[in-house]
Amino acid sequence: MTKRMLCSLFLFSASCGLAACAQDKPAVRDGAAPRGAAVAADTSHRPHAGMLRYPDVSAMQIVFVYANDLWVVPREGGVATPLASPPGAESFPRFSPDGRTIAFVGNYEGNRDLYTMPVEGGIPTRVTYHPAGETLCDWTPDGKLLYFTNGFAGLQRQMQLFTTSATGGLPTSLPVPYGANASISRASP
Repeated sequence: MTKRMLCSLFLFSASCGLAACAQDKPAVRDGAAPRGAAVAADTSHRPHAGMLRYPDVSAMQIVFVYANDLWVVPREGGVATPLASPPGAESFPRFSPDGRTIAFVGNYEGNRDLYTMPVEGGIPTRVTYHPAGETLCDWTPDGKLLYFTNGFAGLQRQMQLFTTSATGGLPTSLPVPYGANASISRASP
């Protein structure tokens, strides 16, 4: 199957899976329900598939953002489960080349930074600490994170491409003057 077909299948199956998950989540009316309160769920509610954003497909799973949280669903379909739900928004999740780690953009401390976490979930590990926001593009074939930012350019509108280790460290700029939304392919033999 092509990636486009998988993403279409994902939107359908994930919306069905989220509908099943919505039965387990308490309904909140006017923000009055305290956290952890037992409130009857609205079983007729089915989330709109348009709210499922930024899907990425691995060999076994699909990760996506729903309501600013990360969710995973088996590639063949099924019930979606939440992966991370810390306070703040997550976006642009991407599977590592080996499929064991997910990198994403998190806005937890007033700035968009890169984070990683295992596909099983857990506490996100912060990778970047720059004063400007970063946007994750993809993983490189050698397991580094590829992203763009305007934090080092000198001009607000000028985006530059960088790579950094998935565990953090100093960024390395790519040998292009500016760019965004990039991907690096494997070298051909």
